[in-house]
Amino acid sequence: MTFLKHYLFGLLLLFTGLQAHGASLDPNGRGQVLLFPFVTAENGWDTFIGLDLNRNGGHIVRLRFMDPNNGAELHTFNVYSAPGENWRAAITAVAGGWALRIAEGSCTIADTGQFGGPGTDFPLDSGVGMLEAYSVSEIFKDFSAVLSINDPPEINSCSELAARLQSSSIDERLQGGFLDTQEMSGYFDLVNVGQGLAASQPAVAIREFSESLEHTPPSSTTPNLTSADPVAILNDGTEFIPASGAGIDAIAKLLSPVPHLSSDGELVNNVVTVKGIAARTDWILTFPLRGYAPARDANALVNGDERYCEPGEAFKEQEDPYVQISTDWFWRISGGGVEGQESIRGFLTPFALAEPMACNAINAIAFGDAPGIFLEDGSEYQYRVRKVAEVTLEDGSYTLGYDITNEWEKAGETFSPVLGFRVTTFINGRVEVPSDNSEPAFALANYMTIRPHDVQ
Repeated sequence: MTFLKHYLFGLLLLFTGLQAHGASLDPNGRGQVLLFPFVTAENGWDTFIGLDLNRNGGHIVRLRFMDPNNGAELHTFNVYSAPGENWRAAITAVAGGWALRIAEGSCTIADTGQFGGPGTDFPLDSGVGMLEAYSVSEIFKDFSAVLSINDPPEINSCSELAARLQSSSIDERLQGGFLDTQEMSGYFDLVNVGQGLAASQPAVAIREFSESLEHTPPSSTTPNLTSADPVAILNDGTEFIPASGAGIDAIAKLLSPVPHLSSDGELVNNVVTVKGIAARTDWILTFPLRGYAPARDANALVNGDERYCEPGEAFKEQEDPYVQISTDWFWRISGGGVEGQESIRGFLTPFALAEPMACNAINAIAFGDAPGIFLEDGSEYQYRVRKVAEVTLEDGSYTLGYDITNEWEKAGETFSPVLGFRVTTFINGRVEVPSDNSEPAFALANYMTIRPHDVQ
């Protein structure tokens, strides 16, 4: 009988080892890793982050707040949610800067050692950035289970846990140990109370990211996207196994805008500029792996700092008042009886001379002469395409595109994968419906819609 048990156990291990695991994107928004490509607390905006966790047991989540300039890690947090609760927070402006303000969740601990529950403000170095969330575990029932099953039950508060995590000699039982990871879902709401605008977008969810992740203190650099299983399941169902064997390569391939193509692709969106109802569109273009990419040769100076600009050609100066960058934009226009297509360069005003497009991890792109939706024009991350303003149509829908390259080389110099979306606002919109021999009917309302970039 013992031999049979061992034999069956061996078969089980073999069967388990043969199961294919590979990271994939979940269109339903559930995964072990959630990517929030753009959060902002500038220009009157707040960003509300929501994580829907396991309702049956406690949940451990690692949060990483990324620099909008180069994608580098700025802040890390450990979230310990008690059974039956989710985690929600706001990224908001406060006196002297910005903060992550907790709305729900028993215990959030920062890499600085600060900790707290609802109402706690964690200072942030930037009011713009990206956020990554990793589901480390979904199994513990209370804090004593996180510390160690051998610890006395009275060690079960957030303060005790924070003290242990900040200890210079962290208990190996606390720092180590790989825990089964489970899925979660998330969303972010962009809200501007002053303008009466709000819209919600689900986070980008990665499934089959890893079967288990190590429980580490908030100050640790792991887990991160390099912890992924080194196989990516692409949109067409094929597997991508990177030559380097590094998980970050698979994630890069997964997040490529055109993952099934080896040639160039295009991000294409309608840009709405309808003066009659004050409708307009901005783009958000982010490079979520910028902080993981190898060092690359800079090709532009921004405020005296060297920057790497997509897609890699040298920054080119034109005669004033324009600066010409290497990134190709194109536009198609329809409306008012005019149709056409033209390949253009991204024309920027002299103010953007030191701020070339697509050099940052976060790029908020405004079209025409209207002010940017999310950021002030003087913001380091706010860029402008003026070409649309030269079109003579009073009202129209413009389809613009951004040429991208699908290559990712771990040790190379080419493209960082893109995430982002288009945002259309209708601010104090007026819809006029004329009728014969009657007064026009008007409707006043503010709306904002968010949708992921279209890819061709």
